[in-house]
Amino acid sequence: MKKPRYKIAVLLLAIMSTLLWYGCSDDDDVTNSNNDPNNQAPVIDSIIAIPDTITAFTSSMVTVYAHDPDSGSLSYSWEAHSTGSWLTAISGSGNFKEFGSCCSTSEIKSGEVVAIVSDNQGGETRDSVTVWIKP
Repeated sequence: MKKPRYKIAVLLLAIMSTLLWYGCSDDDDVTNSNNDPNNQAPVIDSIIAIPDTITAFTSSMVTVYAHDPDSGSLSYSWEAHSTGSWLTAISGSGNFKEFGSCCSTSEIKSGEVVAIVSDNQGGETRDSVTVWIKP
């Protein structure tokens, strides 16, 4: 007996949603450097990497979703951290950035992409997502 295709689609959607939720981090680092008690730092709602696992000379698009409780404009900057510096920024601006692998590897390695969101009033929030490279 054949399973209806919509059941497979629903299963795939559930798996992708679970992976997306798992990849989101809630351990934001928040600072308010100008000591203005009326200014609230930005809030990062989520940060995702699609795909989160890449191979040599391929890339991942990392997107951060954030908002300012004070309704101010936001600025974004990015960092990449990986052993051997295999993870590098390629293109993009604002709340998304493409990161790629510069070289091949003989083992699975992880790297970290950090999004830094600023409200231009001294408030800043950082969060990260892990990107993996496999042989």
